[in-house]
Amino acid sequence: MTEVCVYHAGQAAIERCEVCGRPLCGQCLWYAADGRRLCEMDARLLADAGISVTPPEAYAEAIPASLSPSTPPPPADLPYRGNTFDLASLIAGILGITTLASCTGLAYCLPFVAGAIGLYAFLNAEQSTNPKRTRMVAGIGIAAAALMLFFLVLIVLFMLFGIAMSFISSSP
Repeated sequence: MTEVCVYHAGQAAIERCEVCGRPLCGQCLWYAADGRRLCEMDARLLADAGISVTPPEAYAEAIPASLSPSTPPPPADLPYRGNTFDLASLIAGILGITTLASCTGLAYCLPFVAGAIGLYAFLNAEQSTNPKRTRMVAGIGIAAAALMLFFLVLIVLFMLFGIAMSFISSSP
């Protein structure tokens, strides 16, 4: 049978304090400068004696979720849930659609932003919470940005063509 943490009855112990022998979970494990793993009480005694100790919070990111206190799942009614890459793809999609919908002011800069963020999200989609959704939304951002850039290039070409035709027709 797995030992449980002396301070968290619902958590499995991953180590024992090397001074008193208490079983500890990852959230209760302190570290001495000499490498010893300690409970909070023994860590404070060592700190009072002038020995450097590190609290468990310093290593919280490295502790697997199965060893840290469980947190309730987020509410299921959230409209959009994901990590950085999911968010990047959403921003790219919104910017891409905004770019197509508006053709005034600074909107001409948006294709570059939407395309860059969309490409970033698309290339890192495997690291997202929902890779399929991330690729799809990032693709929308990239496609919208590419379409807008195509229209901008087309407008510039027509303007250059018009200028060239006016020079040709005005020459003797």
